[in-house]
Amino acid sequence: PGNILSVPLQNTVDVRIAQAMAIFVSIFTAKDVIHALDMLQVQYDGRIKAIFPAATWTKWIMSNLFRFFEGCLSVTVAFMFIVQSTDVLDLFLDFAVIQFVGELDDVGFYLAERGYAIFNIKSVARKAKGIRFRQVSSYRFCCTNFRIKTSQTQTLIFILLLTSLFTGWSILQFHQNDGFYYNTVCQEFEVKFDDFSYDFFRDH
Repeated sequence: PGNILSVPLQNTVDVRIAQAMAIFVSIFTAKDVIHALDMLQVQYDGRIKAIFPAATWTKWIMSNLFRFFEGCLSVTVAFMFIVQSTDVLDLFLDFAVIQFVGELDDVGFYLAERGYAIFNIKSVARKAKGIRFRQVSSYRFCCTNFRIKTSQTQTLIFILLLTSLFTGWSILQFHQNDGFYYNTVCQEFEVKFDDFSYDFFRDH
């Protein structure tokens, strides 16, 4: 009950170093998180409705929010695989699988753009790829005169994500070192014998 993530009781130094490296790489290779944050540098243009009438501002915001949350979910799943690993090779194999799954949406768009999709959406995919938004360097905070640079916001969110992952990983390492997870395994056992008697002194 105290080891929900199935963290190993102990890990070797090389596995811990590999875990730290994998956590660091998982953030900077999370393309969905990066692309969602890139949307902070562009501004929605209502003229896009001339090409895609259903592409409203609300849908634009929601699609980027969902992309960001999906990217964070992928990072979380990768983090769970990382902290459960007991072998360096298995760690990076699991990490590679997570990265592959994260690329499937880009592969799907690539195939659609070249006409290999089940439905004929080649022209739509190419139009979507050719859309350009106006870049912005800053935006007002909560309808005030105080302006925030988009680059600073992106950096802050990245630092928060990286800090949260390493904080969680450090807590797990601390519990491994103090033997906390040993208390989560079975602490008692029961032995049952068959119903028979043995007279040791008479037989000897």
